[in-house]
Amino acid sequence: MAKQNTNGKQMDEFRKHLKEFREAKGFNKQQFSFEIGMSRSSVQKIEKNQKNPGYKFLKALNEKYPEIDLLEWFGFKVVR
Repeated sequence: MAKQNTNGKQMDEFRKHLKEFREAKGFNKQQFSFEIGMSRSSVQKIEKNQKNPGYKFLKALNEKYPEIDLLEWFGFKVVR
């Protein structure tokens, strides 16, 4: 059985935004993983709190969808 990550509120926020964004785009995990050039298992494990998103995942997500505010996805309030 995979070890569950327990990184608190910021990771919960990120996972929630990732899943909502993917679903809003109309992608299943396989389609979304293809879009960002990552494996389906990575997307699945991140959404299920079995893996944290690494630099490679965040970079791929940001390059494909630069409109995403990753700080907001992690629950940080940015004052501009």
